Amino acid sequence: MSTPDLCSLPWRCGRHLGRTVYAMAGAEASDADVLVGIMDTPELAAEAVTAHNCGIAGGDVTRRILEALCERDGISLESSVTPGEPARSYELALRLRIGQVSGLRND
Repeated sequence: MSTPDLCSLPWRCGRHLGRTVYAMAGAEASDADVLVGIMDTPELAAEAVTAHNCGIAGGDVTRRILEALCERDGISLESSVTPGEPARSYELALRLRIGQVSGLRND
């Protein structure tokens, strides 16, 4: 049996003392969940679980938000930037009113 990738699974705190952190094997907490570790306090465990779960969901949520904004504005989310070369979107900087970062005026 292969070991699951704990980083890709959602985490939860233990059900008794709240100091243990588990990677959830299914949609609901169960005895099949895999122990990730034990924290010093329940607060630290909760903070670690929240940070991890936001991190694994963050990419999808951010992408969906960006796609919705681009669709609303009629622009493409896909980039024509060449990796390793500087990239600046002056139009986006102006729309976000942060043009001064690139030396532009927000007129």
